[in-house]
Amino acid sequence: MRFSFSNGSILGLSLLLSLARAATPDTLEIFRIDYYHCPAGAQVVIPADNSRIDITYGATGSGKSIAAYGPDVPTSLNSQTCYVRVEFRSSQMEFKVAIPEIDIQGSARLDSGTEATIETFLAWDRRPNGQQFSTLHIVGPKKSEDAKFVTNVVNTTNIVFPKCNTDGNPWTHTINLQTKFKVSAEPGAPASAAGELGDNTTLLQSVKLFWGDDCPQHECVDRDGEPIPSTCF
Repeated sequence: MRFSFSNGSILGLSLLLSLARAATPDTLEIFRIDYYHCPAGAQVVIPADNSRIDITYGATGSGKSIAAYGPDVPTSLNSQTCYVRVEFRSSQMEFKVAIPEIDIQGSARLDSGTEATIETFLAWDRRPNGQQFSTLHIVGPKKSEDAKFVTNVVNTTNIVFPKCNTDGNPWTHTINLQTKFKVSAEPGAPASAAGELGDNTTLLQSVKLFWGDDCPQHECVDRDGEPIPSTCF
């Protein structure tokens, strides 16, 4: 069974045009990965086309759920907030990048009267404002074998751009992703109601990268990466 969900503001046409996918850098690699409070761990890869960052929250074979609810489930497992930090880089420094949307796919088992939600917040290093994405809602009943979902969550705040690289060194950006997985009961649900996200499966979060080529070039920058006059030396 396929689900789709979309809510919140849509990225403006002018921004999409300025972030042409034709400008995708030839080389892009993960430099460092850190994750915290992810009960089943997290794996991060960049596909060959450099169009996104794929984060897999894995519970396959672990006997763990990403989040769960039920009469025999400790309340501490009803909600899990996972933090993933990814530093990625390229030797091509002229490209600008933005993240307007994220795709989420996985499976859930939910009794009648239960629901699962996934909330996502993203922030770039050295940027004071982050991006809140629309919340994914999955309502029971859903059986694990048919509750497959592939959905899109759209940025509901202003698109935030990371700082451009201007010093000629390998181009590096860092994203900080906070994802809250929650399974809960709706009002009036039977006492036996139960549900879980990711029981012995994985959940894939695809962070879409929209590329542009409009980064200004400067010979000199200050310690915060801001351009300064080329006469700095």
